[in-house]
Amino acid sequence: MSSSERVGEKAKEAMSPRAARARLEEQLGKLDITDEEATPLILDDRDEVANQKWMLAGKVLHRSVFHIQTIAEFATQRDRERVWEGSPWHVSNNAVILSEFEDCMKPSELKFDRLSLWARVLNLPFNLRDKKWWKPIAQQIDKQAEEVQFDHVGGYLRARVTINVANPS
Repeated sequence: MSSSERVGEKAKEAMSPRAARARLEEQLGKLDITDEEATPLILDDRDEVANQKWMLAGKVLHRSVFHIQTIAEFATQRDRERVWEGSPWHVSNNAVILSEFEDCMKPSELKFDRLSLWARVLNLPFNLRDKKWWKPIAQQIDKQAEEVQFDHVGGYLRARVTINVANPS
């Protein structure tokens, strides 16, 4: 066999996937990793005290295929709580659903399934307008309803409730 034939044979052997894989495994087996390289790198850029952020995520509830999602960062916790407690918010008569959010969360972890709003119970009978009945009546709408008021001028009960947007009944 001539030298050119041997070179051609080696080229064919090197090009076969099985031979290339075997050669690569052999080469990788000879690598040495230092202790520094073997130490796992842990990335944690959260500084709980110095860089505390106050954030909420919001999604506009609309019938269209397009949904607008946004993240708002607030300067203080007070600002964030004011927005959270001030809901329901809306954009062009479309509800904005707010969600608790931390900067280390993945977008898939955000839940936009609950909407907090004020419900009115109109034409309430006089015997149920006593304060002891307000909370039990509101809890018929939402079991966790806590904030309940009675508007004596308008004659209706007003309760802060949270509803499931997929099944609002």
